[in-house]
Order: sequence, then structure tokens, then C-alpha cells
Amino acid sequence: MRTGPDVWHTPVSHPLAGTGTRLNGYVPYPATVTAPLTVGGNPMTWEPMQVRLWDEDGAGSVHVQGPRGCGRSVLRSVLAERVTACLDAVLLEISPRRPGPWEPAWSVLCGASATRAPDVTRILRFADEVIQARSRSGRPARIHRPTPGEPLYVLAVDEVSALDRGETRWLLQRILTGCRSAGVAVTTYDQRDPAWRPQSTSVISTVLRAHPGTAPGVFDVIDRPSGDSTAGRVFDLSDPDDQDFIVARRIGVRPPHEMEPALEHLQPLWDEIQASQDGHRDRSGR
Repeated sequence: MRTGPDVWHTPVSHPLAGTGTRLNGYVPYPATVTAPLTVGGNPMTWEPMQVRLWDEDGAGSVHVQGPRGCGRSVLRSVLAERVTACLDAVLLEISPRRPGPWEPAWSVLCGASATRAPDVTRILRFADEVIQARSRSGRPARIHRPTPGEPLYVLAVDEVSALDRGETRWLLQRILTGCRSAGVAVTTYDQRDPAWRPQSTSVISTVLRAHPGTAPGVFDVIDRPSGDSTAGRVFDLSDPDDQDFIVARRIGVRPPHEMEPALEHLQPLWDEIQASQDGHRDRSGR
């Protein structure tokens, strides 16, 4: 066991990009979203820092908050790496305040990513329609269990407080309150907990809050239902070369996404989203 305060200031290498750590076994590829996703660890004990986007009670809603420079962007990349490693999950990323293409290369592995208002709205409509369709599909199970054929859609929203008015606000509120049983998980990122978020404690299952007074990348993981809290340091995935290395090994491995029977009517909307992805990726040089 390492001791002393300095270990919290030392980056923890990502097992798939760096020299490796004692946490290597917690970062499998391929992975499943039905297991906890390891995004870092406690550098003193090497206990894994984990986030659940799905459990037997359904999909989770995770909020990441902290000031600029706290490591939110790196945590977003680490979660994107873990979600895109899962064959039973599809990542949908939106960033309404980001002027250019989504960073870094994860858009290549996402089901969809968007920064422009029309594309953001389309993705939110799709997630909302998935919830409505799965809720009325007549399936025997009360909770949707992710499989490669019927995946967990993971909606990741950067700078979530930017969605503070109009249709996007209404759609996100509806998604948050209806996602749990329908196989749609939500991860939101912001400097604070948005005031307009529904107040029910059942909406947010986990909060990752930047730990005050420590180095960037140190977060408290707070389980909302129980109030339990643990601290950990996020894997260092800040180097674009490391990100590109991981993405390059996965391009062409993941099978194309196909709509499950209950969602076949959403194929035209998905095609619209994919058409915008082609232009988005062309402009970003990918």
C-alpha cells in the first residue's frame, strides 16, 4: 500500500494506454455495461473507483460536478472509453456549448454525438422516443436488461445547464424521469447541480463531485440513495495520443448498430442523426 498525501497528486495511468497499474484487471475489453465501470482508483489502497450505469433496479443517472480545471473533461473521456468498450451499450454524446466537434476521438465510436442545436435536439428526441417505445412494448420484464441486440443507450450531456429552456429542457427532464426502467442511462456534466433538475432523489443515482483542495482528477463518488461516499483519482486519459491509440484498435471491431424490433419505427430519425454525423465527422477530419 502506498502512503502519504503525494500519491493523490500523481496521475494514475489508464490501463489500456499507459504502463499499467494494479487496476488493469478492472478495465476489460470487451466489457459489459451490466457490471460496474472502473474509471480510476484510490492511489493509496488501489481500490477501484467505479460507476454503475445499470443494475438490477434499472438504468442509472450520474451527475459529475466541479469547477473548471477539476478534471471533468478527463473523467468524461474515461467514461466514454468504458461505455464504448461495452457491446451492450450505445453512447449518445451532446455538448450544447462546445463550438467544434466533440473531443476527443470518441465520436468515431459513439452511436451519435452533437454540438449544434438541431443535432442536439434530434438526439434528445431519439432518447425520449426509446423510453416511450420500450415502455409500451409489452415485454414481460419490468426492467429492460441490456444486451448487444437491445442495448443500454447512454446519453452523456456536457454543460447540462446550457439546456435551460424550451424543447431541449423539456425533453431532458422527461428523459431523466422516465429512463430507469427503459434502458436509457444519463450522465450529465456541469460546474454545479442545475437548479431546474427534478428534485426527486430517485432521479440521480450517483454524484461524482470534485474533491475540494486536492489535485485535478480527484473525485468523491456519492451514492445518492444511501449517502455513502468514497474518494478516488480518475485514470489519466488526457493525452490525445492515448485516446487515438485506444480508438484505432476498436474501429471496425464493433458491429453496426441495428434497431431492435420495438424501435424499428425510429429508424428514419436514427438515419437523420447518422446523416448529420457523416457531415460532422467530415468537418472534423475523421
